[in-house]
Amino acid sequence: MPPKKKKNPQEPLLIPEDVYLRVRKLLELKSAPRAPKAPLTSEEWCIPPALHILPELKHVVHYWKQCAVVRYEEREALKAPSMMKNIDSEEVVKKRWTRKEITELQKYLKSQTKQANKRSGQFLKQLEKKEKKEKKHKKEKKHEHESQEELHEVLREIDALPIQSPAEWRKENRNVARGFDVPEQPSTSSPGIRPSLRRFAKAASRYLGGSKSP
Repeated sequence: MPPKKKKNPQEPLLIPEDVYLRVRKLLELKSAPRAPKAPLTSEEWCIPPALHILPELKHVVHYWKQCAVVRYEEREALKAPSMMKNIDSEEVVKKRWTRKEITELQKYLKSQTKQANKRSGQFLKQLEKKEKKEKKHKKEKKHEHESQEELHEVLREIDALPIQSPAEWRKENRNVARGFDVPEQPSTSSPGIRPSLRRFAKAASRYLGGSKSP
């Protein structure tokens, strides 16, 4: 096969004028997407807000911010931005630049697209990590709430127990006082059971992150 003919870098090429001016402006300003540090903000956009007011970009940013919807009162002033796919349209204002200049812009746009995809992947990875952390936190909170409710229920049951005086307790458990047969289980209404259970419930509640009272 014969070798490919080398293209002349000074060959003039016809492209939409506003397309060239927009990309050239971004290239001159060295605009590039930033890496996300925390929740995504407008500063991490491909084109940061500080550049939206530039004459070369103001019109097109306003148009696409409205999702290509033109309001009735803007029908005369707001026109759709030119694109390379519409280069054959008679309404598009075209101008000639050298192949070298256009190739330079193509390389810049290719680099911008690659960086934008990379930054998007970084942000999505960061977002997934944050969502997992929040789910874990909610699960722990739910477990803590259920544990507290269970302990509070135990405390309410303890509070409902009748309180006996020492004399009533000795009378009920007179065999113990006389040294006779010891019951297998002391009465749940005895004065020693209630404070013991309360201390246990408070200790368990503190361990699970519930009640902070001493």
